[in-house]
Amino acid sequence: MPQNTPLHLITVSYAPDAERCFRLCESIDRHNDPSSIQHLIVCPARDESLFSTLAAEHRTITTYQKLLPNGYKQLPWLKGWWLDPGFFPIRGWMMQQIVKMAAAAQSDSEVVVFVDSDIVCCKPFNATTFYPDQKIRLLTKTLTAEDKDHTLWQRLSERLLWITPQQKFPNYVGQLISWSPEVIKAMLARVEKNADKPWYKTLGRLLTVSEYTLYGNFAEHVYSGDIQHQREAHPISLDLWLAEDLKRLKNHSLTVTPNMVAVLVQSNLGLSLEQENVVLKHAFQALQNYHQID
Repeated sequence: MPQNTPLHLITVSYAPDAERCFRLCESIDRHNDPSSIQHLIVCPARDESLFSTLAAEHRTITTYQKLLPNGYKQLPWLKGWWLDPGFFPIRGWMMQQIVKMAAAAQSDSEVVVFVDSDIVCCKPFNATTFYPDQKIRLLTKTLTAEDKDHTLWQRLSERLLWITPQQKFPNYVGQLISWSPEVIKAMLARVEKNADKPWYKTLGRLLTVSEYTLYGNFAEHVYSGDIQHQREAHPISLDLWLAEDLKRLKNHSLTVTPNMVAVLVQSNLGLSLEQENVVLKHAFQALQNYHQID
């Protein structure tokens, strides 16, 4: 990936996370030259006006409905639920994953990076951050006792891809995850072939799946093209997923590494934006042990 090629960022968001998304965009723009990135924000059509003021030369706003086939409808009386073109109900969480895959598959970039709304950037980054040595960074963390859902996601991924069940497997889930659009298109084609129906119908009719686990398994066990991946065991962001992580941040027992360029404060922790901002200040202070934050 040429160094002068803008890095393609993708954020899938919705109304409840609009203020967090504004905070994210401000942090991206504060630490990076706008000419070095191209940022796509995707939201449901009914939320588009909330995000429209974020549009800029380097930032585009589009909707779920524009990326997916005709017929997807958001249910106004059931929070977080959709109907697919066949009137099958889809969880909002599953819709977000489907939209991520559709956005990546339609990108003309060599690499895309997913940046969730509840991330805040604290350091510049570029294509080399996610594409070292012409290899796409593939997060492969060691599983822990806290990763309770990952075995289910792993087995689902194996069935969707028709691969041999793995006795040992990593945790592919994290923040600032990088994908190859070429690889994701090949992965979705395999899912379609195995299920004998469109990939978005197959995935939308599941109650759960992990898009990152699915991609990681395909990249490591199926894909045989020219795109190469480089395993990375360490997250590139300081991730505060659980209340326990907040306690560990407070008592300075969280693992912090010098390659971290952002902080995640998980939106479902139930904190107000003001409380999140206090947590972020503490997280930035922890990261200052390794690099200066502006």
